[in-house]
Amino acid sequence: MKIKTIVAVLLLGFVGPAFSTTILPMSLEELTRRSDWIVVGKVKSVSYAQNEKSGYPETRVAVTIENTVYGDDKAQTVTLAIPGGPAGDGLVTIVPGMPQFKQDERAILFLVTDKNKGVSFPTGAEQGVFRIKTDPLTKESYVFNQSVDLSVINIPDNPVQEQSTGKSRIPLADFSIQLRQLAIQLKEK
Repeated sequence: MKIKTIVAVLLLGFVGPAFSTTILPMSLEELTRRSDWIVVGKVKSVSYAQNEKSGYPETRVAVTIENTVYGDDKAQTVTLAIPGGPAGDGLVTIVPGMPQFKQDERAILFLVTDKNKGVSFPTGAEQGVFRIKTDPLTKESYVFNQSVDLSVINIPDNPVQEQSTGKSRIPLADFSIQLRQLAIQLKEK
């Protein structure tokens, strides 16, 4: 009995800290309402560092702003601070629900800004990142989101198309117009 207790205590010493992430689902309306600004952007670079306050790994994403849907339309770039990333010694911290980015990737970003640190964070984590892809056949750009069902967005004469993954997608131009109207309507209230 004593040996089992000692082994259990020793094994617990090897277990690292566990992190919990709870992300409440948000509608497009709620994402818009909670965001400080919404931009169309292209990832310029992705870098990694330790968060100065917590000491945990953090991914920094520099984004070149192509278009501002809502908010500060004078900004040309934005830096995102995403929890997680390489932790050293070949270890990587992955925080469930946090978006990951690749250089040159385009997206519509719903952002909350920490003015004290000069960084932004996607509203609702991955929910606030609408990836932009281009159909290789039609050359039409469209948006999709792995977390938000776009089929609820009403765009006349343009039914939502389905991706191979079964998630909905919508033409970028239509989504941008609808989003701009929604942002103006909600922010006026």
